[in-house]
Amino acid sequence: MLEDALFFSFAAVLLIQLIYYGFVFLKFSFKEYTIPTAKNIPVSVIICAKNEADNLRLNLPSIIHQDYASFEIVLIDDNSSDETLEVMEEFAQQHSNIKIVKVKPIDKFWGNKKYAL
Repeated sequence: MLEDALFFSFAAVLLIQLIYYGFVFLKFSFKEYTIPTAKNIPVSVIICAKNEADNLRLNLPSIIHQDYASFEIVLIDDNSSDETLEVMEEFAQQHSNIKIVKVKPIDKFWGNKKYAL
């Protein structure tokens, strides 16, 4: 008699759990998947250059003409001795989303790219 009561109580608890999990997980199985829309979050592309005039002429056009909607380009001249700053200024005159930062040499941080960034 005790064994029958334990069996029926076990069966009842098992049935309740199956019904509960069936309702909970059934909602997920019939839910339609929606593709999330891309948020148009503005970004900044930071480029630090020291004596990189040729590389800027070569690579900046591909960065400028990307298809992301809202971005700015921050060009940092790390005290270049070639025409890097002139190349940056040429691109900045043609495109309004380019900002130029000129790093002045400080003895404590001389030659340190971290300071320029």
